[in-house]
Amino acid sequence: MEQPRSCSYQKWNDITEKYETIVLGNSSSPKNAKPGVELRGITLRQLRAIIANIKRRCLTEKWVDFKGVKLDPKKVKLYDADHYVIRPYTVHQSKSLVARLPSTAGSQQPRFFVSHWWGEPVCDFINCVEQFVRDFAINRNDDDDRRGGGMTADTPIWICAYGNNQWDLSDITVDPRESGFTKAMNEADGRTITILDTEGIVFTRIWCIYELFLTLTDSQEGVTDDSEKGLWAVYTAKKHTYENPDYGTKQERESVGIISGGSTSDQNVTYYTTTREQHFPYEVISKALKINVENADASVNDDRVHILNSIIGKSIDDIDESPPKEHQKYTELNESLKSIFAASQASLQGAAKDTDEKWKAMLVALSKGTKKDDMSFDFEPNYDSDDSDDCID
Repeated sequence: MEQPRSCSYQKWNDITEKYETIVLGNSSSPKNAKPGVELRGITLRQLRAIIANIKRRCLTEKWVDFKGVKLDPKKVKLYDADHYVIRPYTVHQSKSLVARLPSTAGSQQPRFFVSHWWGEPVCDFINCVEQFVRDFAINRNDDDDRRGGGMTADTPIWICAYGNNQWDLSDITVDPRESGFTKAMNEADGRTITILDTEGIVFTRIWCIYELFLTLTDSQEGVTDDSEKGLWAVYTAKKHTYENPDYGTKQERESVGIISGGSTSDQNVTYYTTTREQHFPYEVISKALKINVENADASVNDDRVHILNSIIGKSIDDIDESPPKEHQKYTELNESLKSIFAASQASLQGAAKDTDEKWKAMLVALSKGTKKDDMSFDFEPNYDSDDSDDCID
C-alpha cells in the first residue's frame, strides 16, 4: 500500500477464455495528478488499509467519541474516522484522503457511487463493500459489464468522505445538480450502492434521498431505455450463514445486499438471487416506507433548501427561496422510492409474514410505483427451480 497502484476491473475474454484486466483512470504520479472530485474513487484495498489503521490505533491512543466515551475499534464511525484519521492525515496539504494515499496512482474513476450515512460503524461499512465486491466479481458478458461486474479489490467506488477535500468543500455547490456528488454518480454511469445502517437513518437524510432520486428517477439524462440505465443496490451489515442452493456448501457472511435485477454472481438465476437475499433483515428495509423527503434532515440547512428546490425544478436563480412544505413532486418522489424498496423480495416476503396491516402497507407502496413491468414472486422457502407452479404472476 506504500506504492502507487493502478485501478482496474476484470472482464471475460471469449477468445482467450480468461479474465482480462481493464485499467481505469491514469497512472500518472499522484504528486502531479489533480483529478476532479468525481475521479477520486477509493478501492477496497485502500479501505482495508483504513480499517487496519483504525484497529491499530484506536485502543492504543484511547480514542473517544464526541461525547467523550471510549471507542471500540468495531464501533468507530465515520465521524470519528474523520476526526482521528482523515483530517490529521490531510491537514498539511489540504487535499482529499484519496489524493494523499501513497497507493493512489492518479485518477481513480469510480465504477459505483456509494450513498450512506456517516453514523454507521466503518467496520460494518467495509464489510458491506467486501460482500458487494464478491457479489459483483463475475463479468462474462456485455450485460454484466453494463451492470458493473468484474469488481476486484482494485476497483474504485466513490465515497464522499474520502473523495471530497474536507478542508475545501467547494465541490458541494449551491445547485446540487452541479455538485461533486452528482458528477461522481454520472462518472459511475448511475450505478449506486446504498449502505443501509441498522436503524434506517439513511432514509431520513436528505442527501441520501436525493442520491436515490438521481439514481432511480432522474439519472443519465437522455437515456430512455430502462435496460441502459444504472443499477441500484442496498447492502446492510448482517451476520448470517449462506448456503449454496446447488451444492449445500455453507459460508459465513458479514453483510447482505438486495439489488435491482440481482447481482452478476446470480447469473440471472432467480433462485440464486432469492437464496442470497433471503437473509436481508426485513425490519430494516421496511423503514423505507417512512421516506418523506420534505421532512428529511441535513447537517447544513442550506443543503436541505437547495435539494428540495432542485427536486421541484426551481432554477439556480430561485434555489435559495424557502421551499414549499408540500408539493406534488415531493409526493411523486416519496411514492416512487417507497415502491422500489417495496418491490424487493426481502420486503414482500417479510411483509407476508408480518401483520395484515404491514402487508397492506407494503402492497399500497408497491402499487404507487411508476413502473408497470410484469413481476413474479415465490414465497416458498425452498423450491425446485424448474417448478413454476408456486409463482404468482
